[in-house]
Amino acid sequence: MPSPKNEQDWHQSLSVGKQAVQAVVEFLKSDEARRNWFDTRLVHSVEDDERYQPLGIDLLWVVPEQSFLRCMTVEVKGDRYANTGNFFFETVSDIQRITTGGFVITKAEWLFYYFLPSSKLYCLPMAVVKPWFIENKTRFKERIASSRRESSTWQTAGRLVPIATVLREVSAVKAFCRKQEKWEILTVDPIGEQVGFANRRD
Repeated sequence: MPSPKNEQDWHQSLSVGKQAVQAVVEFLKSDEARRNWFDTRLVHSVEDDERYQPLGIDLLWVVPEQSFLRCMTVEVKGDRYANTGNFFFETVSDIQRITTGGFVITKAEWLFYYFLPSSKLYCLPMAVVKPWFIENKTRFKERIASSRRESSTWQTAGRLVPIATVLREVSAVKAFCRKQEKWEILTVDPIGEQVGFANRRD
């Protein structure tokens, strides 16, 4: 098992998560999201609701579907490390206690993975991404991270999954980027590299 990297402060990680949730809510309510994806009718945060926390659900997202309204569930992951080219999918939330990681246990229909420094947002359909990851996780490098909250410390484990690999091998992933306060579709080429922007409905 690899050695843990630099210790992360729990309060700082919590702040990153809240910033990510705020960015995602702004995205879902934006004209660009409504025009290029779903016509959002309501976004409700449940990140502090104890009923939803064990399910790994941060947002309830209401959109029209035919003549009805559908409520979809979203988990938001905020990441400060935009230059690694990887997602971090947590598989163990506490190594000592052997507790299953958030990526595995979440019941959310969508994982919205937001990189704060680059303002890039990847929308991952969990019904497709999770089975693909479980089947392929041994392909990806394991990473151990240490966290601290006051006097308590613990270690989490996960896999570093190249973004390009996900975009190449997993269908229905959406990618967006905020530029000058506007959201745009982030397009990719056939091998999964990001190449530019397009203002069109996918």
